Amino acid sequence: MIRPNDRITTPQAAVILANILLGVGILTLPRYLADTMKTPDGWITVILGGILAFAFGLIMVRLSQRFPGKTFFEYSQIIAGKWMGKLLNLVLIVYFVLFAGFEVRDMSEIINYLFLEKTPKEFTILVFMCVAVYLTAGGINAIARLFEFILPISILIIITSYSLSLRLFELENLRPVLGMGIGPIFKGLPETWRAFAGIETMLFVTAYMSRPEKAGKALLAGVGISVFIYLVTLIVVLGGIPFEQVATLTWPAISIVRSYEITGFFLERYESLLIVIRLIQVFTGFVMYHYIAALGLSITLKKTYNRYIYIVLPVIFMIAMYPKSINQVKALGDVVSGIFLGIIALVAPILLIITVLRKKSYVQN
Repeated sequence: MIRPNDRITTPQAAVILANILLGVGILTLPRYLADTMKTPDGWITVILGGILAFAFGLIMVRLSQRFPGKTFFEYSQIIAGKWMGKLLNLVLIVYFVLFAGFEVRDMSEIINYLFLEKTPKEFTILVFMCVAVYLTAGGINAIARLFEFILPISILIIITSYSLSLRLFELENLRPVLGMGIGPIFKGLPETWRAFAGIETMLFVTAYMSRPEKAGKALLAGVGISVFIYLVTLIVVLGGIPFEQVATLTWPAISIVRSYEITGFFLERYESLLIVIRLIQVFTGFVMYHYIAALGLSITLKKTYNRYIYIVLPVIFMIAMYPKSINQVKALGDVVSGIFLGIIALVAPILLIITVLRKKSYVQN
């Protein structure tokens, strides 16, 4: 059961979700969409992807609201039975451990490429893990308070950085709208889905809300913030750089910000701030996935939560170090995305249908 001091407010739930979603694709989404779609219509795909993410997120919220004070790891065993529920729990635990490993390796790749070329990846990964352990030990309330501090600063820096780059913006780069029809829009949806990986955390965040009946509003706010930032990113990048060039850039958002500098000001290159914000956002996702994986093991095995904070760390570290190249890191991301699609498209909807059809069986739970 949820302890009283573990409760979070509706704004905190929205902030947790927004932070996690923003950490996934803010630097790379423009490149993926430009390369996949071959048109400048990626911003339309982001809007459609946001609507779908909200729809599937709402399914998860409605499922969780039927079991107040219980996370997915608890009510899965009520719905599907003890052993099938434990199996579903194991699938989600593996998913979150894999995602945590991917996130922390992604952070180390950026740091090594842009800042600390000769620093071993093992060192940067271990540093992030040590900070994450300290934070997750405080529970979701401590995590929410940190996320509340991070999000406004992140949005301010992102919007300011993009605003300084608007001198490159040309509306013609975004035309013609739907010049190749709606085909590319749907072709780009799988890539957009990657940017909304993290929506599944509503299966757990809802249980901690002091007012779970408002989880839908938290979901709308969290998805809305991420859609807004992704939309601004796509428009600024594709409006400043033709989509053919965007498809060839590693981090298009950094490239567009790097084009502007204020000579003589105390900070002349604003892309450094954008990179730091991206790292912080990825870190928030890693912390949350680490927390949920440890929570899942403690609930499923009925053991103390704190011990699993440390037990999952070696596994996450091995997963993070397993890829030998940047291409293998991307392949790990593809695996995580595949599991994510299975969770939102199959697991949550099926469990919700079962609870609706057998509603009377769960009234006492």
